[in-house]
Amino acid sequence: MGVNLEVVEQEALDLATRDPIHLDTQIRSSISQLSVAWKSATEVLKLAAANRGELVRQHDAEKAALQEQFEQEKVLQKEQFEKEKALQKDTFEKEAATTKQEVEDEAKKVVDIVLASQNKLIQAFYFWGLSREDVDLALAGKYGEIIFPGDDASPVAE
Repeated sequence: MGVNLEVVEQEALDLATRDPIHLDTQIRSSISQLSVAWKSATEVLKLAAANRGELVRQHDAEKAALQEQFEQEKVLQKEQFEKEKALQKDTFEKEAATTKQEVEDEAKKVVDIVLASQNKLIQAFYFWGLSREDVDLALAGKYGEIIFPGDDASPVAE
């Protein structure tokens, strides 16, 4: 909604010619109202600037608080990660030690079985009247060189 300046100007000229004192009173009243409006606008702008400053300060404070919270969360997550990593390492080491012990136990069983089998073999050789040298030949896999009792190893027997 606009003001038609020509109409206002014409009314002011008419008033100036008819009642100049009333025109002066209206002008002074308008100036006073403009002055009050100007002062009000200045106060509003001052308050807005102060509010903006306060809002900026609040924003900066919130930003700093969030940054601090982020840093603390990052430290907590790193600590949690390190704890989990240490726990996994400990678990892995325990499992590795258990597996190693199981392997060692199984190896011992196998060695015991081999030794028992070897002892049975040696007893069987002795049972058949073979010597320690014959047993050593058998353990070395040289079965063809073993001379069994009753076999004649002389070339004449052939």
